[in-house]
Amino acid sequence: MAIVNFRVNHLTQRSSGATSRVVQYLTREGRYAPTQAEVEYLTRTSPATAERDDLVYQETANLPPWAHGDAQTFFKMAERMEGENRRWGTTWQLALPRELGQEAQRAMARAFLETHLANHAYLFVIHDPVSDAGQHQPHVHVLFSERAQPAHIPGPTMYFRRPEAGGCAKDRWLNHRSVVTEVRHAWCDWTNYTLERAGHEARIHPSSLYKRNIDRQPEPKVGPGKDPTAMAERARIRQSRDEAREQAMAAEGWALRKAKLGITDVQTLPPPQFLAESRIRARGVQPGQWASGAPSPQQQTQARTRRQRQAIERSMEGLETELRILTRRQQTLHLPRAPRRDREAMGVGLRANFREEDEYGRQTGYGR
Repeated sequence: MAIVNFRVNHLTQRSSGATSRVVQYLTREGRYAPTQAEVEYLTRTSPATAERDDLVYQETANLPPWAHGDAQTFFKMAERMEGENRRWGTTWQLALPRELGQEAQRAMARAFLETHLANHAYLFVIHDPVSDAGQHQPHVHVLFSERAQPAHIPGPTMYFRRPEAGGCAKDRWLNHRSVVTEVRHAWCDWTNYTLERAGHEARIHPSSLYKRNIDRQPEPKVGPGKDPTAMAERARIRQSRDEAREQAMAAEGWALRKAKLGITDVQTLPPPQFLAESRIRARGVQPGQWASGAPSPQQQTQARTRRQRQAIERSMEGLETELRILTRRQQTLHLPRAPRRDREAMGVGLRANFREEDEYGRQTGYGR
């Protein structure tokens, strides 16, 4: 059955040679080549993956001319020019549906990335490892730069500078806190759209198990070490998993999603149009993107400062009102009762009570 998986990782300059390790891992070259005696899988070393040859496709897009089509050259320059503690790259990992063939999977991944990472330099690869049970696990890794290329592409020394200095501006939408959710939903929509157009019944749902009211834990990642405890837990969860029910819920969710988007028949909706609308949905609701008419970071800071100042002023007005009420209560005067001998001498006792009544007192009855 098709599964949903979307992961994001931001890369910064933490150690020398980070770019080479990342690119070589994606392309299965150098120390990550399947012919090596020892292969590092992500950040761990495992001899069990030494003979893994799961790279089935790789492609680069939008690399500037000075990179000469070499992703490692581009990202090495990005790592050096971005500086310490600044992102030189970002990776996405997306699961591909097993129901599609390799050519369809490539076309599906390429079309999605061309739409959502337009004008971004990126490298994407497809890995298709086989599990112990003989199941294929195809997925996409994409490494891209957050800088969007202008019409005139500068040289390597200018490329990574600020836009006011002639460099390429970073796509601020990629830093928005909801970008993971938006891209995850866009990928699920694209997967379901592609599966339905291809005539497959499988569907995926972007929501978590908790939100779908499915009472089971997610399957743990076993990893290259083949941890026996994790493998046993994964087997237990798979045995208790009700795949038919989960597929029915995913199909129902996709039907509701199509109704919300106004899609009656996916066969009459061309893929480019669907992807273009998907990009608009993902980016159109984000307030910080650098697009025509969108507020700049300075304008957003000024607006945030105004809102904070207004909130402080409202709070001060409330404190001043409470202070006036307390002051008026203290102004209430109570004259003491006259002594008995004075009352007998005067014949009539005198008792006076002066008070300034305010609106708060009239409403609550205090002081009466």
